Amino acid sequence: MIQYPLLTSMNSVRLIHGAGPLVTDETITKKAQEWANKIAASDKEGIDTDSPYGALICSRVGGRGRGNEACQSWYTTIKHHNWCRPQASGNAGPFMNMIWNNTNRIGIGISKASDTKYYVVAYFSPKREGELKRNVRP
Repeated sequence: MIQYPLLTSMNSVRLIHGAGPLVTDETITKKAQEWANKIAASDKEGIDTDSPYGALICSRVGGRGRGNEACQSWYTTIKHHNWCRPQASGNAGPFMNMIWNNTNRIGIGISKASDTKYYVVAYFSPKREGELKRNVRP
């Protein structure tokens, strides 16, 4: 299972940016797992627009992989964040979801789409809302 290594990797990144640790929430984990199962069954990444949670999705090929791989994939979007003129939208969304200071709970789901492909879903609560500069720190 990659849930624990992924949570550990995310909390390490959050620490770098002055955000508190995420804790696993059973209800959110159940919802993340349900969504992972749904997208794995269709083998198509997609965000549940009706979900009350912030979301990150990653597909992994070649086995379950390690949690830090999904974290690294999402964290690389930091390169799209403009620290001088921060915006809540754009390609830095995965980075912002991971380190959003006001977020404190997470649920992680993983589901197999094929012999070699898995989907990882991370749901965050509360969802990314509020002042950007206060919640995304260098």
